[in-house]
Order: sequence, then C-alpha cells, then structure tokens
Amino acid sequence: MDEYALMSSLDNPHIAKTYEVFQDKSFYYLVNEPYFGGDLTKLGKNAYQSKVRISENWWRGIFRQCLEGLCYLHTQGVMHCDIKEPNIMIAASDYQVVPHVVLIDFGLSTAFTSNREGVCGTPGYIPPETWRTGVWYPRGDVFSMGVVQLGSAIQPGSHFLYLFVSFPPEFGNNFWNSYNCQLHTTTEVLSMCLWYGAHLGFLCGRSSCVAIGKDMISALLPTSDSMRSL
Repeated sequence: MDEYALMSSLDNPHIAKTYEVFQDKSFYYLVNEPYFGGDLTKLGKNAYQSKVRISENWWRGIFRQCLEGLCYLHTQGVMHCDIKEPNIMIAASDYQVVPHVVLIDFGLSTAFTSNREGVCGTPGYIPPETWRTGVWYPRGDVFSMGVVQLGSAIQPGSHFLYLFVSFPPEFGNNFWNSYNCQLHTTTEVLSMCLWYGAHLGFLCGRSSCVAIGKDMISALLPTSDSMRSL
C-alpha cells in the first residue's frame, strides 16, 4: 500500500505509472502501465539483434533518462534504494530511436527524512556507506546507478565497452562469454569490469577513453558519497 501511495503521487515520464490497487486473500496487486521493451539487462543485446547502430550518443540518451528519473525522485524527497538493471524498463520495443526509459519497483523506496535503519537493496548495488552504517543516503542511489551504467559496458551484444577501449565490438561478447556471467550478478560484473578495465586502461586516463565513460566513473562511483554528483 505504501508503494501504491508513493507511485500515485509521482508524475514524471521516467517514473512508472500506477492506476489501481486491489487484493485477494493472500496478496496486494498493483495495476501499472505496461512496458514492452524489456529491462536494461536485455537492452544492449536486443538493440544489437535489431541492427541498431549503438553509438556513444545512443547510450548517452539512455543514461540521461535514467539520471533524469532519479533526479526527479530526489527532488520529491524520495530515495529509490534498489536501483538495478531489472528495475529500469524500456517502454517500447523500437530500438531504432533512443528508447524511452522508466524506473520501476518502489517497494524499498523511502523518504529522505526516514529513520529506517538496516541494509536493504541488492548486494552489488548497495553503496559502501550503507554497508558501513546500515543507513541509505540519497547519493547511495547515485552509486547504484553508476554500477548499472558501468555494467552496461559488458552486456552481450553491447558496443559500449568499445567506447572505452577502442576494441572491436565483438570484444564485449568474448569478454562476457569467457566469464560465463549473468548481468544481474553485478558484484561479479563490477569487480571484473574494474579489474579488467584497469589492465586495459579504460579507467586509467587512456587517451582513447571517451568523455562519457570517464565522466560517468568519476561522478557516480567514488566510494566516498561526498564526492558523488548527480
């Protein structure tokens, strides 16, 4: 019921819409707007299979919408507390234009003024300060979004890693397959991406790094929350 009340109060193109709530003897059900493009775990692969030219500008449009949705939540005094790829939906299955992004699943969301304590969220996306203190802060959502965006670099079929290291697009698939990983196990993905990236140079100021990659990492993923920006 809290989730329904929150979602009903929000009005932004990048926030999921809900229309009704009902219940049976066991569960509550929310009637939400349908989204047909899948979630962010499948975006790179689906776009690649649709022969979309996945450029820096294409990814920038995706990430801008993610951050606009998160920024709106924060202007309403709300922390999401569970930003991850399955909670970022694509509204339609037309990938030729920059897909429309919508944030969903506000079951763990809480107000800035909440006194809730205890670690919640999904391991791998939870920021360091929440592990240390047991408290969520607004910039914790920023860290989680940074993990999502960095993880997008090695989706199957994604060319995004190419933007960092100037390697052929196939490299992303080979990297992924060689580790036999799933994107939703983001703890492994992030640690591998950081480790492998350090060896390749895309986190080390390499001249072939594009601005979007360097800026994203420096702005969203510092372990100190005071250094993160949105």
